[in-house]
Amino acid sequence: MAGIITCSAASVFTACTGNALTAALLRDIEPQNSVNFLSVGQGDCCFTVFPDGKTLLIDCGERSDYNFNLISAYIDAAGGKIDYLVLTHTDSDHTGNAAALIGKYSVGKAYLPKVYKEEYAAFKSAESKLKESGAEIKYSAKGEYVKGEGYFFCLLAPDSEFGYDDINYGDATAKQINSSSAVVYIDYGGIRFLITGDATKSEEENIVTDARSGLFSLYGSPDYTVNLTNIDFLKVSHHGAKEEISAEFYCYLNPVNAVISVGALNNYNHPSVYTLIALTVNCPEINVLRTDISGTISVIIEDGYTVKTDAEK
Repeated sequence: MAGIITCSAASVFTACTGNALTAALLRDIEPQNSVNFLSVGQGDCCFTVFPDGKTLLIDCGERSDYNFNLISAYIDAAGGKIDYLVLTHTDSDHTGNAAALIGKYSVGKAYLPKVYKEEYAAFKSAESKLKESGAEIKYSAKGEYVKGEGYFFCLLAPDSEFGYDDINYGDATAKQINSSSAVVYIDYGGIRFLITGDATKSEEENIVTDARSGLFSLYGSPDYTVNLTNIDFLKVSHHGAKEEISAEFYCYLNPVNAVISVGALNNYNHPSVYTLIALTVNCPEINVLRTDISGTISVIIEDGYTVKTDAEK
């Protein structure tokens, strides 16, 4: 049955401080066949290792030695490289460790946001490091995709023109930055994930419109068709902020599992109780997983999937 996981403030704090890194390293880090929602506090980071050994890193959390070491441990276990990097948008809780990681590991291809603010130092530093590294760089846009044996991932947002006629890409507002967040769909052996960054309600509803119109069937053969209904894992947008609740989006996806990447005792009241209620009301059978409670959430894919968390230790 669906439910909202609760625990004491003390246990929440313990799960997301230094003990979380220890727990993550004590349980076996899965070097293959896994999608890992890393516990990076009030931020996002998802690291995927595909069957062919290729890796996909989506966002990098807020800059800290703890976050950097945690992310590095997973990358090292997967061979010490980043084949694909997606920075969904420029906020520092998504890009903070990017420059340091780019300096440490080779990056094959990077998808970067086009909408930014000049003073966002973490993103600009990451962009500079990528240019120096010789990695292939592309702007994130709906329609980009990568196919592998037994998997593919693609971008369902943002639109190539981002829906703004008068936007100054180098001096965008916070709303414009979030409204142009990359949204990544992963099909991993038939297990489906949607990673939404800080996508806004309007952006999510545009995805539903595109899906209903059949747009996402244009990616190629039937083996590479985007199917959002009854999706296995939804990474909830913007750490569960109430401003981005879309009942239409939740109902259309009807996810089996919702993952909320959020910091313990954060100043934003994330996740909002309204978001938690909206998820359970619109998706009655949903299982809600939170990094502030469970630590890193790893989905191991082999003959279906198994979920492992730091809280199991």
